[in-house]
Amino acid sequence: MSEPMPEGTHLAYTVCREGEQWVVAPNSRPHGNNAFIEIRASNRERLLPWEFDVVEDDLGGETALRIHMYDDAWQAFTQIPDLFAAFAALAANDTEMSLGDVIELLKSLGAVDETVGRMVSKIEEREGVRGDTVGNV
Repeated sequence: MSEPMPEGTHLAYTVCREGEQWVVAPNSRPHGNNAFIEIRASNRERLLPWEFDVVEDDLGGETALRIHMYDDAWQAFTQIPDLFAAFAALAANDTEMSLGDVIELLKSLGAVDETVGRMVSKIEEREGVRGDTVGNV
């Protein structure tokens, strides 16, 4: 059963590549040095009804994707079932998936890439600067 996204939100994602500083928490990375994609129900107020990460884990020479999701995000299973169905279909076919594949799936579902905007807003919050000066930070 599919349910609508929370009112006033849209499906969005932010990419954090391996080794990049995570701007939301600059002194720590939620998944060590691993690359990940944060997927969320996003809105202008940045009060997120839910969010979860797809993490690229290093398994000693091989990589695998892992979903890192707290229980407050479980409603995403019914609000974006096509994403989870696509994950399951690829796994059933023993198809190796990369974070690039996840991004393509998200784009096909109309998700908005908010990587730059999210980083800029967090830098502004942290540094107390205006948007027109962020490039100089």
